[in-house]
Amino acid sequence: MILGRHPDPQKLFLAQIVSSPYDADKLDYIARDSLNCGLALTVDLPRFYSMIATTTYNEYKVLVLRNYVPLEQILFSKMTLYGSVYHHHKVKCLDQMLRAMVMHIAGNPATCAFNTRGQALAFQHAVDFLYVTDDEFFSGQAFGDKVVKGFHDRFRRRDLLARCVEISRRTVVNWSSPERKSLIDLSAKPAQAVELERAIYEQLPAAQRSTAHPSEVLLSVPKPPKLKGGFAFIQTDQHAAPEPIEQYFPLEQWTDSYSHSKWKSFVYAPGSLRQQVRDAAIDVIRERLGLEVDKDKSNQACHVS
Repeated sequence: MILGRHPDPQKLFLAQIVSSPYDADKLDYIARDSLNCGLALTVDLPRFYSMIATTTYNEYKVLVLRNYVPLEQILFSKMTLYGSVYHHHKVKCLDQMLRAMVMHIAGNPATCAFNTRGQALAFQHAVDFLYVTDDEFFSGQAFGDKVVKGFHDRFRRRDLLARCVEISRRTVVNWSSPERKSLIDLSAKPAQAVELERAIYEQLPAAQRSTAHPSEVLLSVPKPPKLKGGFAFIQTDQHAAPEPIEQYFPLEQWTDSYSHSKWKSFVYAPGSLRQQVRDAAIDVIRERLGLEVDKDKSNQACHVS
């Protein structure tokens, strides 16, 4: 059901409640996240509930909406949250800092393991993450080597790494070229993204490399938002045939438009190395991906003097 499936065709509508463009999770987090982030987004839930029904479609019992307006609100709100919150440059910086910290722990289990509940956790296996809560991990307990302690101190003091380069429609001269897709595709290829980070670090002059650890030069490549279609239907009248939501919303075009116009990638590093990392990153991105970053526009976006 989490995958939007059900072995009984007459109970598919239950799976839609769990996983669909208008599932319970989306109705919860869109309202909650927008409220807590101060965004004036509206999803008219009473109207939504009054317009939802079940019907039979190709021998499946499915959920349908009698009007597409509530669904339009949901999809618009989700896209707004991605642009304003989930892909915000500070959010992505924190994501990458945590990712680099955990990767360093995993790569150095003998010296960096986190001890809790009788377990020495080095995050070698997915189940390791179930043994520790956020509060415990960020509680201030001293563990790990200099790199881990440095990241932990940054999190505690809200001392984020600095933006050095923005890679977006605004800053890339040849953004409409096919090379753009090769960058966005790195969101599904984490090993290649890490390799690009390491190339940027290795491009730094020796003097700067000696003052920073490779895990402090980070590349954020967010995944573009996904808007699931599948078994999601509009039935404008109880006697009308259900129609897939794609008949009302060009979902693929919406995500393509976001990837072209709003999607952004960033390179982060310690503030003292912003200019050196910027120059190294622009060179590597040109050589490896064929994207020409306009330094002046990137500087404006990242407030690099």
